[in-house]
Amino acid sequence: MGEPPPLILGDPGPELARSLANVLAGARKAGAPSIEVIVVQGTDDEWLHQLLQQPSERRLRGVVVARNEHGLAAAVRAGIGGALWSPPATSAMAAALQAAADAEKASHGEMLSIEDAAALVGGSAEAWAVVRVAGQELWLGRSGLTALRHALARVGRTLDTAYLLNVGAALLVPAERVEAASAAWLKSQSVGAAPGGSQLVWTVIPVSANEMMIFEAVGGGRPGGPGREPQRPEVLEPVYEIPSGRRVGWWSLKSSEEAAPDGWLAVPEAAAGGVCRWRLEGGAEGPARVPEIVRTGDVPVTGEAAAARVPGWVAADLRPATPGGLLVERLARATEAAGIPLWVPNVTMEGLRFLLGVGTVMWVDGPAVPVGDEPQ
Repeated sequence: MGEPPPLILGDPGPELARSLANVLAGARKAGAPSIEVIVVQGTDDEWLHQLLQQPSERRLRGVVVARNEHGLAAAVRAGIGGALWSPPATSAMAAALQAAADAEKASHGEMLSIEDAAALVGGSAEAWAVVRVAGQELWLGRSGLTALRHALARVGRTLDTAYLLNVGAALLVPAERVEAASAAWLKSQSVGAAPGGSQLVWTVIPVSANEMMIFEAVGGGRPGGPGREPQRPEVLEPVYEIPSGRRVGWWSLKSSEEAAPDGWLAVPEAAAGGVCRWRLEGGAEGPARVPEIVRTGDVPVTGEAAAARVPGWVAADLRPATPGGLLVERLARATEAAGIPLWVPNVTMEGLRFLLGVGTVMWVDGPAVPVGDEPQ
């Protein structure tokens, strides 16, 4: 018996359904791997409802046929492994099928519900603590929830007992193990597996804690004793231009009276919905703004901004034929037409290779760029 055809979600309509069948058959005939799910972005939200009813593993091994950037952004958030534009082409389908097959299984594993966390704390003979990332609101905007959960899960696996919670980005660990968790987090930063320059903070939970108290601790509340929350972690990381390889500036989480080693210093500005804009200080032409965008319609017109930036969650999986890859490529073309660079954060070596292949001028930071303070 042959392999069953993939489940088609959404309503492609008769014409697109025939096209999908043809390009899928052509891609499979050319040797592309099989997958379980293809979701077609429609004109309403029904496709997204159907997608989110699927388990995360199936989504990761699935492909989205996107109509616009809005659909790609939703697919990134939902954890779709491969993507192509509508109307589909055989070569694009083959690349998307391969991207989905190559997608790594989400590594954060099982998560503990708030209800079960309360039962554990209430029934335990030892004290527990909720551990989270210092300045988590900024890191959620910069790196995304999935990336923070993966980083915390790596820490949890180094401990004898730890549970990743299914709300926000937090671990529930024995109170006596919080220092060990903090040490493991710092070690993971050295290999680029955690937000650079950040720390772990924690709130000790009383045995009498209920679900709401634990929920508040995940968000940074202070039930059961003082949390250890620094104002903002000290961060100073370089930003480079590609393809030139020239260092253009630095980013930090707060302003500094001291000038950056060279170029400008970018600091986040809070706005409705979290961090969505950065301010460049110390540039040759004075302060400038860099908005965060996920749609081509939000690209600033010439003279309004020094650059445009994608949120960190968009850049979490930059490979050909992934939702994030297609979205960044489309945004890079749009910013090039507007005469400004696209700033892509958290770039890995694989992501850097992908971005160099796009062929536009961009700013990048993250594990793939050099560190140090010698002028370039």
